[in-house]
Amino acid sequence: MLQVPNGEAANRLELSDAEYNYAVASKGTKVLAHNNKAKDVANILGGNKDRYLRNPCSAEDMFVDVELSEETLVHTIGLANLEHYSNFRDFKLYSSPSYLEKAWELVSEQM
Repeated sequence: MLQVPNGEAANRLELSDAEYNYAVASKGTKVLAHNNKAKDVANILGGNKDRYLRNPCSAEDMFVDVELSEETLVHTIGLANLEHYSNFRDFKLYSSPSYLEKAWELVSEQM
């Protein structure tokens, strides 16, 4: 989000007028941590829909910690699952102003 002179927030746009995507590697976003059975984790920060993160069904406590490259007011999180035989069962979204925070805030939960 950008601050405009009247104090209101404005949506940042790409040069193509699409919504600005902060969660891509090309903008400096990084994967800081993930569960040890996750494979190809960095693929979640790319634009290629044929490349993705993989986790075996037997993995417990699946997670990915992502750091955006700049502070922003997040209003939409997009998730996609393009695999025919897999799906999201449970999903929790936590937020923190700093990765080293001891207490992260639960923002959303889908059970």
